[in-house]
Amino acid sequence: MKAILGVPAWNMDIADAIAAPNVVSRGGPVEIEIGTPLGDLKPELEAMGHTVSLRTMTSGLHGIHITENGMVGGADPRREGVVLGK
Repeated sequence: MKAILGVPAWNMDIADAIAAPNVVSRGGPVEIEIGTPLGDLKPELEAMGHTVSLRTMTSGLHGIHITENGMVGGADPRREGVVLGK
């Protein structure tokens, strides 16, 4: 959702939206990408009663944003993918 909302709602570049730190909650512990500023939220979330896990996350997400000036691509820098084009 961060990549989907990042471009239209938060005015982010598609590459920045994909590269943003990951946070996941699937009904269990809140999982936060380790080594990112979001990890600082762990104590506050635990104080609110959440179980929090800091872990490595590598989504491998790729995206294309179609603009009036052409297409702009983004690839998750945590993985081996790259964006190619003119």
